[in-house]
Amino acid sequence: MWNPVSVNSDMLIPADMETSYLHVKTVNTVGSYDFIRMRVLFYDEEGETEGGIGIWFNESVSEYKLGCQSSGTPFLTSLPVETDKQWVVEKRGYRIIIHCNGKLVVNITATSETCSNKDDNWNTFWGREVTKINLRGYGFQTASYYIG
Repeated sequence: MWNPVSVNSDMLIPADMETSYLHVKTVNTVGSYDFIRMRVLFYDEEGETEGGIGIWFNESVSEYKLGCQSSGTPFLTSLPVETDKQWVVEKRGYRIIIHCNGKLVVNITATSETCSNKDDNWNTFWGREVTKINLRGYGFQTASYYIG
């Protein structure tokens, strides 16, 4: 059951990220120089921010850990060439794992070494249990998601 991704929505979606994955379908072309961005914010039961991940598609693709980095990091692995992409986002504690069309593209743990934004107290954000998400997409021709 796929749901449309909202633009500028503040809606919190129930999601137990310890036992579920976020699946997102997008249609986009890397290197198109279009402003394309996907952002997932994680929240705990009280609605407190628990970090997040942003993915930007410009001349290259980069990821940005919200509440951890002040700028994006280029993917170490190239994305599949197909314009139709299915993403699987897994968040377990401080670790984020992202697959695109079955290919591992991000596997990183938020630590004092991987977080450049030390003044923002990244440990407080990333240490909470995720029970809700906010998913936003900008610039995609189509985007949809499901949790499962």
